[in-house]
Amino acid sequence: LLTDFSYLNQILKGKNRFETMGNNYKYQLAASFLAFFFCSISLFSQSVVFNELVSSNSQSLLDEDGDSPDWIELYNPGSSALDLSGYWLSDDKAQLLKWTFPSIDLPSHGFLVVFASGKDRDHRHTNFKISSGGETLFLSNPGGILVDSVDLPALPSDASYGRQPDGGVN
Repeated sequence: LLTDFSYLNQILKGKNRFETMGNNYKYQLAASFLAFFFCSISLFSQSVVFNELVSSNSQSLLDEDGDSPDWIELYNPGSSALDLSGYWLSDDKAQLLKWTFPSIDLPSHGFLVVFASGKDRDHRHTNFKISSGGETLFLSNPGGILVDSVDLPALPSDASYGRQPDGGVN
């Protein structure tokens, strides 16, 4: 990232690298740091979001037991698949690491429905339910960093709350 190599000749003559660069080294170091920082963000950024939620499911979607639990749809707007292992879902801001995903791939532009059933099994059932009176849901990455949240309002039975278009801001 440092493109001015004239200081190398001075270093070979025994001068300190920063002495030979003068005050310019501060700007070059800052530019190097910023380039590294923004490259890191693009390499390690998440691309999964809450897309659609139902907090009072009576018949819109049934699970494998024939029950109609609340459900959460996640969407990957990214251009590559994303391994969700270690990602976390929660309905409690004080406990963001409440339910973790096992190893499961979410394809590029793909969807995944998770039942908020309280059954806490496999990759399809969380250990909590969604309040039909409204609440906030949280999605955190494997490092425990919050990557998305949604303030879910009170909803009538079988009504969904979602983003338009899929993965959009609204």
